[in-house]
Amino acid sequence: MADRDNEWDVQPAPSRVVAIGDLHGDVRAFGAIGRACGLVDEDGGWTGGSAHVVLMGDLMGGDDSRLLIHAVMRLEREARGAGGRVHTLIGNYDLLPVLGRLRRLTRKERRSYGKNDFRKDGPYSEWLRSRPTIVKIGSTVFVHAGLGRRVLETGPGDVNAQVRAWIAYDQGVGPKPPGETRWTVDENYGPMWTRAFKARGGRLNPGPSKKAMREILDGLGAERMVLGHAPTRTGIVTEHPHYGDSVVMVDTSISDDRRGRLGALVIERGALATVYAEDRADGEALREREKREAGRPPAFFARLRQAVARLFGGRRA
Repeated sequence: MADRDNEWDVQPAPSRVVAIGDLHGDVRAFGAIGRACGLVDEDGGWTGGSAHVVLMGDLMGGDDSRLLIHAVMRLEREARGAGGRVHTLIGNYDLLPVLGRLRRLTRKERRSYGKNDFRKDGPYSEWLRSRPTIVKIGSTVFVHAGLGRRVLETGPGDVNAQVRAWIAYDQGVGPKPPGETRWTVDENYGPMWTRAFKARGGRLNPGPSKKAMREILDGLGAERMVLGHAPTRTGIVTEHPHYGDSVVMVDTSISDDRRGRLGALVIERGALATVYAEDRADGEALREREKREAGRPPAFFARLRQAVARLFGGRRA
């Protein structure tokens, strides 16, 4: 396995790992789930100690995604300071601003960002590039949509690096990567896009056979793969209808007020459990905190700097 980057593999496993599915801008749900899991206090401050949290991607795609991003960036720092970690995976929705597909975001969400907030030297550009596509913690692999055999040829660390290179290219801050690496961001088969593991309904692409899935997991030194991306109808699915306990699905449509469930997968000393928050209102204080701390959108300050530069840039001493 040609893997130059071992940061994707977290060993030894922490005593507690919490995986939270696609949030799509629902900062209140994030706060409520975090409180139910003992990760944050009422005001949204880190209380998780040495726990590791995996956010499964797709922070974008909802009205309050900017507030959610600010909360996550802050908690990444607070968790690391306490001996824990927040691993924020990249999902397909998180790439939309980089690709210029803002129409797939909500109207309120679009208004909260500047045109280049995720491109060039925008306030979220470097942070987006720093996020992993694949993380393994102990014996569990986490990825937004799924993995096929190609990950064994490339190696998870190199997949992470290649996705970062394509993001940098689309942001206008890096050269075009080699064409043979394009599969890592492919919108049909890539690890942030594939629908091959959808627990119900038809499949966009044929998924790996059970034997191939076992070979993939063995090659990665893992027992199971945890995925978001494909919403379930019954909450967190710890026994996939095709792959059994080798694949866990955690996208519980969290941001859906009517049908979603505020769920998290907890892996504690190797044992799997599920936790559900009762009411997203339990996360309202986190939303209010981020509204206060985020202040005006970063685009406001960018426009202010540009106006000052235009005002004084042409003057000579």
